[in-house]
Amino acid sequence: MNHKVRDYLIGLAKNRSLINYQELSDVCNLGLDMAKRSDRGKITKILEDIANHEFSENRPILSVIIIGKASNIPGKRFYSILSEIGVLKRNPDQKEKIMYFIDQVKAVHNYWATTTKTIYEN
Repeated sequence: MNHKVRDYLIGLAKNRSLINYQELSDVCNLGLDMAKRSDRGKITKILEDIANHEFSENRPILSVIIIGKASNIPGKRFYSILSEIGVLKRNPDQKEKIMYFIDQVKAVHNYWATTTKTIYEN
């Protein structure tokens, strides 16, 4: 798991913020270009690892706070990952995606803004 990315996301969540994929790459010095399909695959893998870790720790899915620059919601693969781990039904429609996004952003922000855990615990 990429701890630098996870730690940065936790800091954003504590401040109740969102970030887009390219900004995340830039801030965390990943050197990825979201205009390139191969780089989108690389960031997806990083975020998938983080999502699986948070799920295994019974926490809200931290990667929900990363959004597409144009769509302002997470990318398609985010919802696929959630379906694979059993958090969201397969092939949710756009309304379901948006409702899940809103609920989970609140859950992530509330969890990390109020937790006494440090970034380095779990």
